[in-house]
Amino acid sequence: MVVALQSADPRSTPWVQYLLWRQGLNIARFNHYHPVLGPVLEQLPPPVAPPTNPPASGEIIPPIEVHPNGPEPSSIIVALGLAGAGIWWRSRSGRSPTVLAPT
Repeated sequence: MVVALQSADPRSTPWVQYLLWRQGLNIARFNHYHPVLGPVLEQLPPPVAPPTNPPASGEIIPPIEVHPNGPEPSSIIVALGLAGAGIWWRSRSGRSPTVLAPT
């Protein structure tokens, strides 16, 4: 934390960004549980904005690249795939699922 606070832009370090996010959830609670760290975070200088260079007239801005594999699958598809893999693994190993008979 000391190294992060001594850098040129302490807000750019992941550790400080995480602490600022946690403090932003509930400032009073964070400052209550972290009486030393809360005031230190509040005294940080404002974030340093990178210089923006507007495109020259006629310059084409490249489109945003999309992930080459496409979007991530939904959770239900992942869950069904894992369940299917488990059933397949049991059938390959010669084990059969135990079924409890009603008593």
